[in-house]
Amino acid sequence: MKKIIIITLGLLLSWSVFAQDVRFSQPYSAPLKVNPAIMGADNSINAKLNYRSQWAGIDNGYKTASLTFFMPVYEQGDGNNLSAGLFAMNDQAGAFHHIEVMIAPNYNLRLTESGHFLSVSLYGGFNQKYLDV
Repeated sequence: MKKIIIITLGLLLSWSVFAQDVRFSQPYSAPLKVNPAIMGADNSINAKLNYRSQWAGIDNGYKTASLTFFMPVYEQGDGNNLSAGLFAMNDQAGAFHHIEVMIAPNYNLRLTESGHFLSVSLYGGFNQKYLDV
């Protein structure tokens, strides 16, 4: 019975450490965080910077900075194109830190002449969460 209680407490405590998720007040300002396949909808170079500081007077508050960058790499005349994107974020909530760097390749395939597309993207990279006491 002691093992079950210790395991349950350990899981609950570890879950509470990672409970702070990033909240963007304008989520479409970080489109790769919302959906990486969004790159296929736009054939231009995009760069977006976000910074949010909240409750600065309370134990260092919340500070979030992020960068989103994506651009077409290869374009064919028929609407098919290949794009690449980068998302980087640093989130601090008091002693809790979250660093994320993600890359995403995207391929946009034209399905019909009337403008229907299939956009496929892979999203992967580095994600670190730690407590700095």
